[in-house]
Amino acid sequence: MKLWNVVFYQMIDKKTKVFLMVLSIAITIGGIAGILLTTFNLQQEVADYYDKIGANIVIVPQELKRGSAFDGVPFTGQKRLGIDLALPSKIKTIKNKESISIISPKVVVKTEINKKEGVVLGVNFAEELKAKKWWQIAGQKPQTSREGLIGEDLYAKLGKPKEVEVNGNKFIIAGVIKKTGSFEDNSLFLDLTTVRTLFKINSYTFIEVSALCSSCPIPEIVRQIKALDPSIKVSAMADAIYDRKLLVENFNSFGRQMAYGLLVLGLGNFVILSFSLFKEREKELLIFRTIGFNKLKIFNLYSLELFTVIAFSEIFGNLLAVVLSLALAKMLGIAKAQFFSWQYSAWALIGGLILGGVVSILPVIKVSRLDQQEILREY
Repeated sequence: MKLWNVVFYQMIDKKTKVFLMVLSIAITIGGIAGILLTTFNLQQEVADYYDKIGANIVIVPQELKRGSAFDGVPFTGQKRLGIDLALPSKIKTIKNKESISIISPKVVVKTEINKKEGVVLGVNFAEELKAKKWWQIAGQKPQTSREGLIGEDLYAKLGKPKEVEVNGNKFIIAGVIKKTGSFEDNSLFLDLTTVRTLFKINSYTFIEVSALCSSCPIPEIVRQIKALDPSIKVSAMADAIYDRKLLVENFNSFGRQMAYGLLVLGLGNFVILSFSLFKEREKELLIFRTIGFNKLKIFNLYSLELFTVIAFSEIFGNLLAVVLSLALAKMLGIAKAQFFSWQYSAWALIGGLILGGVVSILPVIKVSRLDQQEILREY
């Protein structure tokens, strides 16, 4: 009889315990992989949020109270109380300057647009379009200082014009920003230098700063920028993302504890069931030894059985990991999630093979210590 046939009949004979072993290892693999994948998905989501949110630091003049232009940012009616024009250059000199990717100064002016009250924002389009990755523009990006972008609601309010008049100057509407659900829907965006010249403004209304990574030292960057000018107020934005980051950290801590617990429980069950199966087969060991099975063949016999169990456990464990990570992603509201990882599966397989090899040595040790007469009397 071939070795595989022996293993097959042994597993059929002890099918309940074999099933429990497969289930135990599968739950361990699936649970750990599912939790680790969910932690990875959360970390990626937070990193993506940082990359997409654009600005996560906003700078406004310290003396000004929160205005009514939009999101608490005051209008530029003043010329002396704005932000120094040299501040963007100074920000590029701070200690953590390598963490800053976008510096986008702006001026906000409440004025008439086509003889109707509106809001004009002077922006550097090169920086603004990099920061506002979520913008969907119907049309094209401005190519000259006489072209601009307009929010969809303001565009409809003005009668969908091809050009607008601001302070006696005409500007071409190059593109329309589709609704974002924010102040942008009711704003006209023009070239920063042009707006400053048009309204004779010698300061910035506010500055947005982007640090595009989930691990950047935002509080430290805020402190360093604040130190550049005592007349400014520097605030970290995107509180929702920070809450999400806190969720990731808490889930990561919980996930590690859960993974360690599952690992200990799974290994414990595997070893206990392996010893239980081995104890039931002491008579089989004696028979194998009596009919000429050497230590290597007995090792191969038990190794093949354990490796078969591990192989099935790996398959079911990966399926369980997919189901668990899918359920956790839905529960935590993760939009884009990874549900399978070859890396985690490979580590689980390697760990299982090493464990199976170690456990398979035990029957060989037992064989070398068997007292045939004692075992025969017992059975």
